Amino acid sequence: MYFTAEQAAEYEQKKATNQNFEPLSLIVTDEREGIEWLRTELAIPQKYQDIQPKWLTAVNAVRKGDILPELMDILQQNFIELPDGKWRVPDMNEAKDRDAVRNKALQREFNQYLADISLAKPKKLKEVRLEALKAGFKQCWEKKDFKTIVQLSEKIPSNLLLEDEQLLMYYDIAKDKV
Repeated sequence: MYFTAEQAAEYEQKKATNQNFEPLSLIVTDEREGIEWLRTELAIPQKYQDIQPKWLTAVNAVRKGDILPELMDILQQNFIELPDGKWRVPDMNEAKDRDAVRNKALQREFNQYLADISLAKPKKLKEVRLEALKAGFKQCWEKKDFKTIVQLSEKIPSNLLLEDEQLLMYYDIAKDKV
C-alpha cells in the first residue's frame, strides 16, 4: 500500500483504535523485505517473543542460497531496544547510526567472502548474504575494483545473481570493464 503523509497518519490512527485489525501478511523473501516487514510490525513497539512467531511465519520463502540473519541480529542492527525489552523503529537520527552499524557488519561479511575465494583452491560459495554482496559490490564499484565483482559473482549461486537486478547490473557492467 502507498500513502501520502496525511493518509499514513490516518491509517496508523485507525489501526491503533481498531481492536480487530489484522495487518496484511507479507511474505519475506530476502533481508530487505524482512526489515520492511519489521518496520511495519514495529509501528507499535513489541517484545522479541511477540515478534518471533509472526517472523517465522513470514520468512518461509527465502531464496535458495541466500542467508537470512537471525531475527535478533536484524533487530540489533536496524531497530532500537527500549528499557522494557520492546523494540521500536528508530527515528531519523538513530537510523543513521543504525545504518552505519549495519554497513560495518555487511562489509565484514563481504570481506569474509573475499577471503574464502582467495584460498588456493577456491570453492563455489553455496550460501551468501545477499545484502552483504550488494554492500560489497557497491564499495568495489566506488573503488572501480571491477575484477573483484566479477570474481565473486562467479563463485556465488547463479540463481541469486540472475534473480537480483542490482547484483546482475554490477556484474554485467563490471564484466564489460574487466
